[in-house]
Amino acid sequence: AAMDQSAAAAVASSAEMWRAAEDASDGAFVTAAKARHAPWQAVPTDPTDATVSAKGLAKARGTVEDFARSYLPLLGLPVDDILCFADAVYFVAASLYEIDEANERGDDDERARGALRRFLEGRGLLTNRVKTALARGDAYWRLERELAEAWRAPRRDAAAEDALLEAALRASAAKSFDYEVLSLVVIGLT
Repeated sequence: AAMDQSAAAAVASSAEMWRAAEDASDGAFVTAAKARHAPWQAVPTDPTDATVSAKGLAKARGTVEDFARSYLPLLGLPVDDILCFADAVYFVAASLYEIDEANERGDDDERARGALRRFLEGRGLLTNRVKTALARGDAYWRLERELAEAWRAPRRDAAAEDALLEAALRASAAKSFDYEVLSLVVIGLT
């Protein structure tokens, strides 16, 4: 129950963080989002600093391949259409992996988060649904850290172990937030 309240609070806090970042923008993102352009065209608000590693791109490759084969048909698109969205989908997936790697190290990668936010805003893709999915991702990562810490602790009673198992199942169910984000990105680009 404590982890449920913690996860709910984390989603609310994270969603607020994404909204605050949007509110702090200077309006350039809104202007860029209103201008319709081809999905593969760069926009002036695109990040120019390196924020994605080769490791992040390698991890993203497998995710994007699986996403294209599994989700594009569900969206009514041929698998080959991934080529129209490749730069956006790879950047978003790799950025999420960079944030995940930072989470596993126990720190917060604000550079990757900021670059992802600017990229999505610049294309008009940082919708409330995307913010909510990203907030679920933040809650998942928070839960992942809590579980790792709890499993390192000494054994407790059966009820505590059952609560950990329940939390692990919730974390497993929440893990697919990245596919939701990718789906929303592709939908936004079509």
